[in-house]
Order: sequence, then C-alpha cells, then structure tokens
Amino acid sequence: MILDLVLLFLILLVAIAMVITTNLVHVVIYGAIFSLLSALVYLVMAAPDVALTEAAIGACITTCLFLAVLKVIKVENGQIRSHWGVLGACVIFLVIICIHSLDLHYYGDINAVTNQGVVDYYKQHFAEDAGLLSMVNVILSSYRGFDTFGETLLIFIAGMCVWLVVGRDRFIKGKTDEK
Repeated sequence: MILDLVLLFLILLVAIAMVITTNLVHVVIYGAIFSLLSALVYLVMAAPDVALTEAAIGACITTCLFLAVLKVIKVENGQIRSHWGVLGACVIFLVIICIHSLDLHYYGDINAVTNQGVVDYYKQHFAEDAGLLSMVNVILSSYRGFDTFGETLLIFIAGMCVWLVVGRDRFIKGKTDEK
C-alpha cells in the first residue's frame, strides 16, 4: 500500500516535470523515468510480463528512438527550430488514431469480440489449469505461450535494431580511432 502510493506520487512528479520543462532531451529522459516507474507499478501489481514489456519498450526502445529523432531534427538549445513539420506529423497521427478509434467497442461491452469465445474459459479455469493467481500470467505463459515467445522475439529484434542504429556510430568511430 505504501509502495503503491510512493510510486504513484513519483509518477505524478515526473509527469509534472515533463510538462514544465522546455528542453526536449529532458522530456525524453523524464519519459524513460516515467516508463520505469510504470514498470515498477506493474511489478507490484503482480504482472511481471507487462512490467518487462513496459521496461523494454517504454523505457529502452522508445527512449532510444526519441533520442535518435532528436539527433536528426533541427534542435537548438533543446528546442525544435522548425515547428511546422512536427505539427503536421502530430495532426496526421491524431487523425489516424481518431479514424481507427471509431472501430473500437465500448469498454465493458458484452458483445465485443474480446468478450466472446475462449475468454470465458480463461476467466473460469485459469487458476486450476496453471495453479497461478494472476490470470494475465496464465494467459501469456500457458494459453498463449507461443504468441508470448513471438512477442519476446520481436522485442529482442527491435532492441537489436535500436542498438545497431544508435550504437553503430560509436562502433565505427571506435574502429577508425584504432587505425
């Protein structure tokens, strides 16, 4: 209980810091801290698989991609010089999200596809089938183990791609310095 409150308070502080700061590099770093704190919240909530995914994708891969984008776009003193390209990309992204959100079912809709079929079996038998208390862990490790393996493989591949993109310059510079 106390740990939950401390983590939520820290998340709130980091979110406020992200909104207040004007330096984009600081915003990316605060985003990584936010993701790590979120991963800790998931871990406390007995969802280690979600915590691991949040730490890998939210804190690691997303942070590396944001830092790579900051390296590419025109940034002076931590602020974007040209706002029009960024604004255009944000508007396009927002329109795409709005269009796709029209197909979503209402939260708690009994007739939604996600509430049909095998979901009822999962809800009723997860504890006796696997002997675990977390339905999420049973679904990901037992019922959908092959999918989870594929997702883990995708996270690994994405991490290696980020390492190749971000770490490649350092590797090349290290080789040229040795000659």
